[in-house]
Amino acid sequence: MACTWQAGAQNSTTLEGVAKLLKGFISAQAATQEDTASVRMLGRALDALAEGDLDGVLSQAKEAAGLNGRTPADMDLPAGTDRKFISAWNPRKFFLNLPAANYSGITALSVSGLEGDFLLIDDKSDTEGFRKVHLTFDADGQITALRDDGFVRASTGAKAIDGEGIAYDPRRGTVLMTREATNEILEFTTDGRATGKSLKTKKFFPVNGNAGLESLSCNAATGEVWTMPENASDGDLRIQRYSPSLRPDGNWNYRLDIPAVKDKGAIYVFGVSEICAMEDGSLLVLEREANIPGTSVTEAAGAGVRCKLYRVDPSSAKKGSVLKKHLLLDFKTYAVDLSFANYEGMCLGPVLPDGRRVLVLIADSQKGYKGVLRDWMQTIVLN
Repeated sequence: MACTWQAGAQNSTTLEGVAKLLKGFISAQAATQEDTASVRMLGRALDALAEGDLDGVLSQAKEAAGLNGRTPADMDLPAGTDRKFISAWNPRKFFLNLPAANYSGITALSVSGLEGDFLLIDDKSDTEGFRKVHLTFDADGQITALRDDGFVRASTGAKAIDGEGIAYDPRRGTVLMTREATNEILEFTTDGRATGKSLKTKKFFPVNGNAGLESLSCNAATGEVWTMPENASDGDLRIQRYSPSLRPDGNWNYRLDIPAVKDKGAIYVFGVSEICAMEDGSLLVLEREANIPGTSVTEAAGAGVRCKLYRVDPSSAKKGSVLKKHLLLDFKTYAVDLSFANYEGMCLGPVLPDGRRVLVLIADSQKGYKGVLRDWMQTIVLN
């Protein structure tokens, strides 16, 4: 009996390995919503197999066969998604003409119809500045093309500032950028010239190493600017609002979820990677937990990221209070199937012909680490 069990276990392990390789191949080649749905169903089947959940494996097989009356679009949305707020989660994409980097923020400069100019910030850029790209979308909110319009060097010439957040203020016509290393937020013109204006942050955000100001967003309708740190050494995170004149204008507390990872690897990152100000006064908050067991090929294969997208509404809460969180989306990406994506940038994109709004995410690939990680761009369609 023992020998039979061992042989069965080896066969199971072999089949699981083949399935993972197949998932990685399909993931890398995914071009349609059906492709991406297949990748995610296979991923859920592998998770169920690892847990010994045969019913779960069979359930995914039934869905793949088109049973249960579900469409590829339905299957594309992770379980638990708030479908009243989110209607689609498009296949992620990367573009070979976008230089590999450590993209940690994205903001819309101008959008007309289904295309527009966006600015990207790189947290390991040689000098302070931002990259300008032109994105084209289709009617489903998917990015179909990217044009790289080059890097705009800031007049400060600052180095090693760990630029994490970027936000364009259409009312002032200027760009704000964070320096996580010093918890500063400076204002620039769209050609990179420093205006000499900075936001008051030192009083609210003591320097906290790599857990400082990670997020930045501007409400295009009101001109209000929002920021918050990635994590805090103790207690809740502070969400700070600034008026259209860039003066402190209220703060709220945000409570992170309890970390899910029990065995932290050589590289572990947990906290809020980005916020996005909605025109109705609410905020979208992206919590991210990334765990990389080690830097060897074998260890890195076990790397994964869990992302949770929450909505909070400061406009209906008292200043200084702890905001109530509403979960919109919860998903994971893995190194083993080439889906690993550490999303750090998030902003609003175009309004689709049917009135829905596109949310754009960009991942930090650590400059295309080892030629494996990619600067994935993901779009989520909001109702």
